[in-house]
Amino acid sequence: MPILELSYQPDAMHYFQHLAHLAYSICLDSCRAFQERGRFDVMSANPKTVLKTQNKMTQIIRTQTNEHSHDSIFDLVKAELKKLPPVNTELPFSIGALGFYAYDIGRQHENLANELTRNTALPDACIGIYDWSRILHHDLK
Repeated sequence: MPILELSYQPDAMHYFQHLAHLAYSICLDSCRAFQERGRFDVMSANPKTVLKTQNKMTQIIRTQTNEHSHDSIFDLVKAELKKLPPVNTELPFSIGALGFYAYDIGRQHENLANELTRNTALPDACIGIYDWSRILHHDLK
C-alpha cells in the first residue's frame, strides 16, 4: 500500500472535513490538538464491505451485492479481513475493520436476561472493511 505524506495539521478535522460526506466515513480522533497524549488519528470512508448486525441478523453490504447471515458478526469480520492483502507498516492501522459493537452484541453470544427495551435505531454492530486510510501521526509532524 503506498504511503503519501501530507503537510502536518494538529487538528484531525482539518483533513476529515474533506471525507465526512463520503459513505461510512469514520474518524478516530486522539484529540491531540487539545491535549498532548494522543499519538495517531485514523480516518477512512467508503468501505469495500459493511457488516450491520441487528437482532442476530447481519446484513453484508458490498458494492454489487447485499446478503444476510445468521453467523456471528465476529466470525464474519474475521472472514472479511482474511480477504485483505498483507500490510507491512509500523502504523497502528492502514487497512482493516473500523466501526462499533454496541453493548447488546453480547446477547448474541451469552445467555443474558433480555429485559432491554430498544431505545435507538442504531444497529447492534456496524463494521466497515476499509481498504485505505489517512493516518495523522502527531509525533512525526
